[in-house]
Amino acid sequence: MTGVETLNLRLYDIAKKKLKLSDSDARDFVLAIEEEVKQIANKPISEYKSILGEDMRRLEMRLTEKIHSSKTDMYKAMFLNSVVQLLAILGAVLAIVKFVS
Repeated sequence: MTGVETLNLRLYDIAKKKLKLSDSDARDFVLAIEEEVKQIANKPISEYKSILGEDMRRLEMRLTEKIHSSKTDMYKAMFLNSVVQLLAILGAVLAIVKFVS
């Protein structure tokens, strides 16, 4: 017995015992699963490549947007940090001038 036949027999037993199907229904169930597996296995690789390519383009667009928004946020933080440092320096200079005079 080949691996496929063994698997079909196991599926048949499961369908008959666990799902409590009749002999013909269990056989139809196994045949339907076998057909679906064959269809999936026979899909051309180019179809998977196109699906993968689409997903990659969408992911690239999302990453580009995230990077752009991260850069913008970083620029804002750097600007605010510079303003706060400038204010601190001005405050320190004013305090020194006031203390000296």
